[in-house]
Amino acid sequence: GREVVLGRHLVAGQRRRPRLGRAWQPLADGVRAASAPIPGLVGAATDGRDETPTPPPNAAKTTEVAGKPWSGPFFVSYHYPIMDQVPLTKVMDLLLDAICVVDAEGRFVFVNAACERLFGYTQQELIGRNMIDLVWPGDRERTLQAAAEIMADRPKTHFENRYVRKDGRVVHIMWSARWSEPDGIRLAVARDMTELKRADRIRRALYEISEAAHAAEGLPALYRHIHKTISDLLPADNFRVALYDGSSATLSFPYFVDERQPVPEIQALDPGSPIAEVISTGRGLLTRVASFDPAGETAPAAKPDNAEWLGVPLISQNGAMGALVVQSYSGDVRYTEEDKNLLQFVSTQVATAIERKQAETRMRHR
Repeated sequence: GREVVLGRHLVAGQRRRPRLGRAWQPLADGVRAASAPIPGLVGAATDGRDETPTPPPNAAKTTEVAGKPWSGPFFVSYHYPIMDQVPLTKVMDLLLDAICVVDAEGRFVFVNAACERLFGYTQQELIGRNMIDLVWPGDRERTLQAAAEIMADRPKTHFENRYVRKDGRVVHIMWSARWSEPDGIRLAVARDMTELKRADRIRRALYEISEAAHAAEGLPALYRHIHKTISDLLPADNFRVALYDGSSATLSFPYFVDERQPVPEIQALDPGSPIAEVISTGRGLLTRVASFDPAGETAPAAKPDNAEWLGVPLISQNGAMGALVVQSYSGDVRYTEEDKNLLQFVSTQVATAIERKQAETRMRHR
């Protein structure tokens, strides 16, 4: 673990680009076996390294280096004593990007420390587990297809998919990966793209909602477009727009999509309900409610079929005009504070769009 081999011409003043040690020892051994060093061409570098230029067998041109005749390019071996004390695994654990090695069946055989930050599982929990189990269900088919292409000697450098962390959060990952046939392993480097994806989705969502406020033919079309846009940001199979009438203290649901519940009638606002808390405080709320209650108007029940409930207020110039609510009955979906903040941010543009379309509707019916 003492040498690094560089396939570079050695010229006066040339910048050297050494790499790290022990893992590259077989490469250094191969160069030494294929060629012999030039006698007397061993010296000390200005930074304390020992240098031993050794020629490859395919010399092409004759030149002079350190007073010795030589033909063509050659390799230079550098000795870095400090690297004798740094295990390669420690270097890999210091990397911010995740390094994963899986076998032919897709089971993790090695992960560095960054994998725990990315996936939420410890290194011990990941070893032996199949990587496809962590992939977001909607991305599994194309992930398996990409893995097959990599194993057919077609490396990937910018493959993107989504994984589900141990805490239920979804992370967007960009991979570079290749297959080593002699070793029977697939080596991949993963970079977390979640924040970049989130910022891009928010910009796109705000633009789409603003455009829909002008282009949608009436409020029903606007609500459908809002639902589609929210679904691109977070799981929103069950989505509703609730509007509050302060004069009668009632709640209506002009848009309501739920896999289990029918559209509720106009109802009095229950002061103790989660949606009443959202409207009265003007703040988002993430909680659990009984799955049989579409409006979230009963106290949370200690039942296994409780639903994840996330609501944010629709704030107009005159105060809270209602709320946006997403709900999930699936144990695979767990909304987070980040989801709440995201929905809250977008809700401002939604409230503006609804107010604009309501004003247009009133004008048409005068």
